[in-house]
Amino acid sequence: MLWMSAAGARVPSRAPATACACRFKSHPEPTTHKTAPTDEQAKELGESARQRGVELIPEIESFGHTRFITGVPQYAHLQDAMSGGRNNFSAVCPVDPETLKLFSDLYREVAEIFPSRYFHGGCDEVNWGGSELSHEALKKKTRAEIWAEYVNSLDHIARGLGKELIVWGDFVLHKQPGVLPRLNKDIIVMDWQYYQTDPRPLEQAARKVVDTGLRVIGAPAIISCRWGVRAGANALRNIDAYAEAYSRIDNPRALGVIVTNWLPSRYIQRSLWDTYAYTAVALNEGGAVARASGFRRFVEKFYKAEWNENWSDIFTTLYEITPNRESCSPRWMRLTSWRNSGTVRPTLTA
Repeated sequence: MLWMSAAGARVPSRAPATACACRFKSHPEPTTHKTAPTDEQAKELGESARQRGVELIPEIESFGHTRFITGVPQYAHLQDAMSGGRNNFSAVCPVDPETLKLFSDLYREVAEIFPSRYFHGGCDEVNWGGSELSHEALKKKTRAEIWAEYVNSLDHIARGLGKELIVWGDFVLHKQPGVLPRLNKDIIVMDWQYYQTDPRPLEQAARKVVDTGLRVIGAPAIISCRWGVRAGANALRNIDAYAEAYSRIDNPRALGVIVTNWLPSRYIQRSLWDTYAYTAVALNEGGAVARASGFRRFVEKFYKAEWNENWSDIFTTLYEITPNRESCSPRWMRLTSWRNSGTVRPTLTA
């Protein structure tokens, strides 16, 4: 099961939040990525995926990551970024009636293209509360109440289209206390913690969602904003941790794990086949089995070669020396000064 974004794209890739990856007929005015497919092309993609046993889940960024909407003059008044918040985070105004009307139209159009029962509404990395409408609303209700009411309204739209809404968990589960218990029980929370390598807090977060009566999906990352060139060792440990955490939860509301992979421009193309192979073993057989045999299986099947210590050294070194970014702040494009030639050379020749 994969999901792809109609606006601000997800798996298999992600377009910038300043442009959408769908050419909306009902609302052609949002900023559209130059490579965005037509409805017909998107339907062909979905059918091709279906024939191969893959379900494509569309996503429309519906709260944060919405500069593709607020960046055009027609919808500039819906901008709700709060002064002093993360300046690379954005939001549409959750209490402006025009916001829900717009997303009702966009959801309907995308739902007609993708037959999946699921619909991803985004709602991650949100900086909201800066507009006059939000200021007035916050005098009467808490942030958690407004958050929950808005997400529940999106859920109402999705259910009216026969879809089950998925939202990201960074705010509704972690950063905005009080939202989770107010959410409609049919909403699915997708918990992403890309830098966590301990399965215990991942399991605790999943159980918190399940115990509240909602469903949960785990979401580790191969490539996230801290990785460039290709994935490093901690990305594998993040995947291992999610696989272990969710294997411990015997509850039908824990739906499993979907591995994310962000922005093709961040990494060398066609360089991640070994990572995908490792991930498949980890999710199906556990992290211990993946660590013991994931790359061996890949070498034997992909390269048709015999596994030996040289191959082992290659993969160990490749993942350990892969550089990561300083952070996921607006400075994320700057590489960490992680090594110099004097430290890399002994590593490669040891």
